[in-house]
Amino acid sequence: MTQFKTTCLLLIIALTSSVSVFANQFDDDRQPKGKQMLQKMEQMLDLSSDQVTAIKQIFQSSKQTAQSDKAKLKQLQKNIKQQMDQSSVDEQSIRKLAHQAADTRVNLMLLKHASEQKIKSVLNAEQQAKFELIKEMRADKRQQRRNRQQ
Repeated sequence: MTQFKTTCLLLIIALTSSVSVFANQFDDDRQPKGKQMLQKMEQMLDLSSDQVTAIKQIFQSSKQTAQSDKAKLKQLQKNIKQQMDQSSVDEQSIRKLAHQAADTRVNLMLLKHASEQKIKSVLNAEQQAKFELIKEMRADKRQQRRNRQQ
């Protein structure tokens, strides 16, 4: 019986390590999300080199702000969890942290909207229409995934 347990344990270790190595292979080949998105936009919207440069600058400027807001949000969520895990809960403190987290989420939403508006200002009318269509298609795909998960 112990030999069977040992064999099973070795098999599990071998499988999990091979899966993680296999998964890491794909992570190394992937491009950063912004770069990938810019390439897709360039192809689908037939962007000029000036437009690509302008959109790249928009991505870079919004990325810096978004990163700091996301880090702030992560820390706020961590603080809320720590507060909730304590034996005596300070309701006012948790409410204050939750409001700060909500404000940070709103800031991220507004940043996304502002970035989209800046991108649209770089595009011509035909490209703007395609851009909106692509956004709608992505939203539909997202909704389909959510429906499947439920």
